[in-house]
Amino acid sequence: MEQYNGIINALSVKFASSYDINVINPLNITDFYDVDNTLILAKSSELYFGENLNVVRPDEILFIPGGRQTNIAYGAKDGPIKTQD
Repeated sequence: MEQYNGIINALSVKFASSYDINVINPLNITDFYDVDNTLILAKSSELYFGENLNVVRPDEILFIPGGRQTNIAYGAKDGPIKTQD
């Protein structure tokens, strides 16, 4: 049990930054990638992620681990494609 407490005490959460972006038109991002963990709150429309475009409903949060690529679509699954170049 003492080992678990040591691990939990070693974990820390750091708030780096936040952005409030209103997406007006449907958007599809292929291969989204960031070195840091990412949290995305779907405010008023559905958000889709992954290869199968799984749904994140309004007022739910999507967690994307740092160092992982994923597809993200907002508003419609077949919106204009944007690449992160």
